[in-house]
Amino acid sequence: MHGTNTWSKKWSTTYKKVLTFKANYARMFKVMREKKEYIEFLNATFKVEKNPTYTGNHYLATCNSIMGNTYPLGTTKEEMIEQFLEQEVNTTTKYKDILQVVEITKCFEDRSEKGRFHKDNY
Repeated sequence: MHGTNTWSKKWSTTYKKVLTFKANYARMFKVMREKKEYIEFLNATFKVEKNPTYTGNHYLATCNSIMGNTYPLGTTKEEMIEQFLEQEVNTTTKYKDILQVVEITKCFEDRSEKGRFHKDNY
């Protein structure tokens, strides 16, 4: 007798669920896409040079610019530079020990999706 064993019942139930999901996928995806939230922030690039008092050989001492530094909207250039230099490279060294900021070469308003893996969700 076909359809009386448990394997075929489980398979037909699973298959129906997959078909239902595929039929509703376009509608579900459209709704999920419309609910995106964006976080707006300032994205800054610093032109840097090696601090003359630094005698080590850290890789950062060879860099000319540091990109991808993000700050909340409304942060002034002086605050950005100060916060950048106070960041820790490791447990004993900060950026200000290795680098000097010459200028901010780029500073623009940027946005990012507040997605499932965003830091505010943890």
